[in-house]
Amino acid sequence: MLGLRIIVALPWTEKSHRKLRFLLITMPKNAHVFIHYGPYESCWTVNYQTKRLEGLQNIFTKSGHTVELKEIPDWNAVQIWVNGELVFKCNIQDLDFGGDGWLDPLCTEAEDKVTKAF
Repeated sequence: MLGLRIIVALPWTEKSHRKLRFLLITMPKNAHVFIHYGPYESCWTVNYQTKRLEGLQNIFTKSGHTVELKEIPDWNAVQIWVNGELVFKCNIQDLDFGGDGWLDPLCTEAEDKVTKAF
């Protein structure tokens, strides 16, 4: 599936000068999102765990996207890929443990990046 971007110019009036305001229509709701994640240390063991990814999964599925998880060998890494393009990455330990993701600022930032992906 290819992303679609349409830019529409609307007039913006101000006293001092004229500007154009751009309305950006972005990614369709049914995008396929790949979350690549690496192992991280928890309780003195290093394993692949998905508890910190539950918020990301919840936000993307509630937004209408399809989510697929894939293990990668990089420690402490989370990468979000859309249409073959890396749109977001962070440390997996910076994500909130469990939860629905709506209060986690990294989850909302990731959702914003996926929505704006080309």
